[in-house]
Amino acid sequence: MQAQVRYLPVVEVPDMKKRSYEQNCTLALALDVIGDRWTLLIVRELLLGPKRYSELLKDLRGMGTNLLADRLKHLEEIGIVQRADGDEEASVKGYRLSATGQGLEEVVFAIVRWGAQMPFKFREGALSNPEWDIVAMRALFQPEHAADVDEIYQFEIEGFSYFVHVCNREIAIRTGVAEVPNLTVKTDRTTLSEMGRGASMTEALSDGRLALEGSPHSAERMVSMFSRSQAGAHSPG
Repeated sequence: MQAQVRYLPVVEVPDMKKRSYEQNCTLALALDVIGDRWTLLIVRELLLGPKRYSELLKDLRGMGTNLLADRLKHLEEIGIVQRADGDEEASVKGYRLSATGQGLEEVVFAIVRWGAQMPFKFREGALSNPEWDIVAMRALFQPEHAADVDEIYQFEIEGFSYFVHVCNREIAIRTGVAEVPNLTVKTDRTTLSEMGRGASMTEALSDGRLALEGSPHSAERMVSMFSRSQAGAHSPG
């Protein structure tokens, strides 16, 4: 006796006004929702926390105010983004990710890990934001290299300060200055990216592009936990 296969009905996303692939495929249906240009970059911005409309417009240069308003309205309608106005948990009034939107975190992280394997060079004149390094660090963190590690790494990148606390294979990243970091890293975004791809830390130190304050062993551990050369082998979750 053959087992009967029960197919669930296709659920249409309400009020879909965007172009659709018109395919009954989970991937295609998901791309109907998040596949538009700029959409995942909006998600990237909100993974860092609630943001005002003006902040999103500044960090998504080239998008334009009309398109941003349209995308935010669409994402709000389908439950990925919600207003942070009057939210006691939100430090600013603006937009934040809903619980459904937060579910896209691992999607963004997986794309970052995939992109880290591609030839990459910062483009002259392109928009640069050190906050994006926070997203990359969270994505590229390899907990298997963080066993028995409890350290704080302070980063000073082009006038932007943030610190990374690794403890019990977990990672927490905060903007600002840590009280007692195990290691302080002072450099620029280009050098930080190059080191993450295996460039010589010694060379960067010798030519003045990098300054380290703290334990050399902490520096070695930090590199091993965030090595982009091993990012492709990182398993999500």
